Amino acid sequence: MCRLFDRNNFDSQEFYGFDSTPSAPGGRVRRLINYNVFSTQYFRKAYQDRGGGFEPDLVFAEILGIIKGSTSIERDFKPLSREEYLRVSTRKAPVFTDEASRDRVYSIYEEYERRKRSLGDLDDIDRVIKVLKSLEGQPELMGQVQSLFDEVYVDGM
Repeated sequence: MCRLFDRNNFDSQEFYGFDSTPSAPGGRVRRLINYNVFSTQYFRKAYQDRGGGFEPDLVFAEILGIIKGSTSIERDFKPLSREEYLRVSTRKAPVFTDEASRDRVYSIYEEYERRKRSLGDLDDIDRVIKVLKSLEGQPELMGQVQSLFDEVYVDGM
């Protein structure tokens, strides 16, 4: 079951997974991680000391747009590895250009994913992947959906 949420009330957004389980481990309601949740409950609490002076909006955009956003059916919906991310062209990812910054961003990404999984939360890329994976066993429907668009863009606002 998927429940609609109020995009203007970011702090109370909840997301029920496509697997019909309304709660995460421990009976907690799953949340959709948006920028506000990321910055206040993930980045600021866990990464402020390790953030290297990075702005949370830039880190969140890098995680969703580059590291996780590079996933595809051909990649089996896997995000970029640390090595792949470090090799990404600065034209494609111009915000964090030096290797040390990218290495720190990737470490933040790994901690974000660990914490998100332990809490049972999801972000927009996780939702898109769930939809695309659910279409894998249905080639006719997948073909129809693919004919409608070439790429999926997720805009949290």
